[in-house]
Amino acid sequence: MVARAVVLLPLALTITFLPLPYGSIITRILILVSVAPGVFYAAQGLRRTEAWWAGITSLYLLATIVSALFATDFREAFLDFVRQVYIVFVSLSLMLSLRNPISRAVLASGMAFVAVVGALKIFVVYVSYAGFSLGILAGLRDFKVYAQDSLTVALNPLSFAVLLAFLLAYPALSQRRWIAATTTVLVLVAMVLSYSRTTLLVLLLGSLVVGLIAAIRRQPVWLRQTIYPFAAAALVVAGVYLLPHANSFFDPYELNELTSGRSEIWAAAWDKFVDAPLTGWGASPASLSNVNWVAYLPVYDPWILESVRSAVEVGSFHNIYLTVLAQKGLIVFIPSMVMAAFLIRQSWRLHAHKARFSKRDAAYATVAPLIVVIILVRGLSEHAGWWADADSTEDYLSYVAASLIVATVARLESIVSPKRKEKGGQQTQ
Repeated sequence: MVARAVVLLPLALTITFLPLPYGSIITRILILVSVAPGVFYAAQGLRRTEAWWAGITSLYLLATIVSALFATDFREAFLDFVRQVYIVFVSLSLMLSLRNPISRAVLASGMAFVAVVGALKIFVVYVSYAGFSLGILAGLRDFKVYAQDSLTVALNPLSFAVLLAFLLAYPALSQRRWIAATTTVLVLVAMVLSYSRTTLLVLLLGSLVVGLIAAIRRQPVWLRQTIYPFAAAALVVAGVYLLPHANSFFDPYELNELTSGRSEIWAAAWDKFVDAPLTGWGASPASLSNVNWVAYLPVYDPWILESVRSAVEVGSFHNIYLTVLAQKGLIVFIPSMVMAAFLIRQSWRLHAHKARFSKRDAAYATVAPLIVVIILVRGLSEHAGWWADADSTEDYLSYVAASLIVATVARLESIVSPKRKEKGGQQTQ
């Protein structure tokens, strides 16, 4: 019964889709209750991978509080630190709870519920705007503006949350093909209706990257050792050659149109980072208050101008990496990249050893690299994930994914270690 408490986590995240009074408070309480069983497992000690994740996240928190001491608005920066502590605590507690296979199964089923509810919300918003007519598909941009302005429904984060929940639910969905097929169609159609180009491109690019790496990893060792150095060298040469000619390839106005104004926000973020490279300006909208936007923003159409304005209001530079650099500096950015490298390595470790797992765990091991890649790639154009404000559905789902990766790797270690000990004992005899 205790292992099933984790079902409250998907329920809590589903509440974020609904305009309930005191919804954020209810969500946080339910999340704490859902991960409480992890406290019982803590007495058993941490396995190697669990200890690494605890250590890396603790380093990230330490760097965050040091950066906050130098923030222009200490109060806002400290509140951000408190949110980061909370979400890391949730991640570590959930990691321990997910040692139990029942908890992992319950979480996967719950995430399917989150994905379906999120997708249905997009459908409901669409129907409220266009009825059941499909003729409005050509004007999805206007629908997106309507959802944001009239209903205060942000379709970009909602569509990505649906995608993340769907991938986290894959172990449960893979057990029933017709359910998997129906849910897949539902999620894909919802993503298209949301007009979230970022979510669709991230899914496409992430799938291509993971598929290519998986294909390379299946090749003989000698071939892999040949491909990787050549690929790295080609990227470096291309970067060195193309970077000085970037302005020749892209017209600034066309690039702004293509990125919905993000490219100029990125330029401002880089300038802010250069001004305070070590500790940043602080995690708050105040970090953007003294930006001379006239120097960056050309004449936009209303759609792009609104995108820029909304980003400024929440203190985001529409890029998680540049936002961390500008707001918290290198002192936080470096531990953040260590977190990313750790999760990349562990996700591919799962993928490589998926044959050792049960059917459910093997299904998650299959999609784990894709989950990590799409979170990291989306960070190039959005402010969400492991190093964001630690208060959105996407942020929580990102940490749920991290906890599940670490817990599944710890499960792998528990499978492999007894076999090694047994072999060692036989050799001693």
